[in-house]
Amino acid sequence: MRPDSPLILSVLALAGGVSLIVGFCDGNTGLTVGYPLAASVLVLHITTKGVPALVGLSLIGLGGLLLVLAFLAAIIGHFKAHDAPSRRELPFEE
Repeated sequence: MRPDSPLILSVLALAGGVSLIVGFCDGNTGLTVGYPLAASVLVLHITTKGVPALVGLSLIGLGGLLLVLAFLAAIIGHFKAHDAPSRRELPFEE
């Protein structure tokens, strides 16, 4: 199996899931920058309700699974590519 098809599907699923969750969220963000950098705080409150939350989370899970499959397909394809090359018989002219 070539890794390009599952990789494309995984990127589309992850992007769709994240866009559903972020697009339908009710929340706020806050950034506080302090003089010692350890006092700086970034706060994200994201709340997504209803169908977009369920579909978005499902798409993120599907995208993660497809990403793992694409990774395994790439590893298997890498080791198969380094097998002994097949000899082709070239026609010769007399």
